[in-house]
Amino acid sequence: MGGLYLNFVVYGALCRPLKTVSTKNKEIKEIKLKSMNEFLLKPESGFDPDEKPIEYKDQTNIKNPDLSENGRRINMKNSFSSKFAKFRLIIFDPDVLKNPSIQLLLTVYLFWTAGECVKIYLAPKVVDTGLTREQGALIMSIYGAVMALSQIVVGIMADLFHIPTSYLLMSSLLGMSAFSLVFTFCQSFSLFVACVCLFAICHGFTFPLRIVLVSSILGVKNLTKGYSPLCLLIGFSYLIKTIIAGYLFEATQSFDAIFYFISGSLFISCIISIGIIYMQRKRKFCE
Repeated sequence: MGGLYLNFVVYGALCRPLKTVSTKNKEIKEIKLKSMNEFLLKPESGFDPDEKPIEYKDQTNIKNPDLSENGRRINMKNSFSSKFAKFRLIIFDPDVLKNPSIQLLLTVYLFWTAGECVKIYLAPKVVDTGLTREQGALIMSIYGAVMALSQIVVGIMADLFHIPTSYLLMSSLLGMSAFSLVFTFCQSFSLFVACVCLFAICHGFTFPLRIVLVSSILGVKNLTKGYSPLCLLIGFSYLIKTIIAGYLFEATQSFDAIFYFISGSLFISCIISIGIIYMQRKRKFCE
């Protein structure tokens, strides 16, 4: 039975219809290809099959193709320029600045840097009102401690209570503007401490909100592209604001003028931050 079954299998394989393929054209092509190869391999043809043609570009050194006419390596130059362009796009992408929300955020922190001048002129202001230098140093220590704790508090408020970051930014800027103005009316140590604590809380809120808002607007993948120009702008603006504050003191010989300037700049920043609230409510963010 097994042998009979195998015979049927062989018979079926031999009797099945087969596809017919015309090999006439293939044979002609193979003959032409062989004749062409034989011609090219002849010594009188002057063709070396292992030789690769070299195409020379403009400003290329013919004696050494890897070098230009000036002797610089073309490949190294091109690779360096391409790597530098990629690195520049990772850190700073000009297309990011076309985002309206990022433009508003940059403008907000352009005026926000005036609040950094409080760290410079608060201690001299305390001494100028008649308090001791030790009390001024203690007030600055309290300022730093409260500011550090407030950065933890703002994270809790944003993550646990889900308060929109744009609302936190606007309220913090409004508080900084108000309490920097109140500094001009402080005359006692206790009043300075109270105002410093409230100002430090608001100031501490605005620090982590920078990176949070950039990631909310552009997304985490584009965080570096948005945060780099923001830091650059903050540093440049800080230099300008400190120079302006110095000129104000030289012109008026009063620390109150500096705090008026700080309060006004922060109030402008607070008004501009309303646009960020509008953008977040219209779901213009990537969050």
